[in-house]
Amino acid sequence: MELPAGAKANRYNHSDYQVGLKNFAKAIGRMEQYLQEKIVVSNVFYEALDGVTEHTKKNIELKSRSQRYRRVDMETWLVPASKIAKAKVSGKPTLIFYYWSQDDSLWVYEVNDEINDLEPEIPDWHEYGSLHYYIPFLFFKRVR
Repeated sequence: MELPAGAKANRYNHSDYQVGLKNFAKAIGRMEQYLQEKIVVSNVFYEALDGVTEHTKKNIELKSRSQRYRRVDMETWLVPASKIAKAKVSGKPTLIFYYWSQDDSLWVYEVNDEINDLEPEIPDWHEYGSLHYYIPFLFFKRVR
């Protein structure tokens, strides 16, 4: 995928990373219960998807939001375009989980052809200028 002028491919924010690790620890058990199998977690963040299922080899990505964000205020949920590109290149089924710590809810979207109708954008406010998909929340289903 070619980046538009001004876009940056890589970024690292320690505070976001720490929130993500904390939320991943909260959500992984529920993700594994939903999948009915273990997730082998990647040891390379930002450059890869978060993990792969142990037996069925599905790609797993978890996006999460801290307490300050409310799920009900968002019509679309951001996913980095690099994660979608990696999913497409892998050729494996890919599940994007979204964890909202404000209401302790977990949601899942299996990447499919619907994503081809969306164009990635650089959010105006995004300090790193990374491309993201604004995925309609209706694409996600709640994990019980």
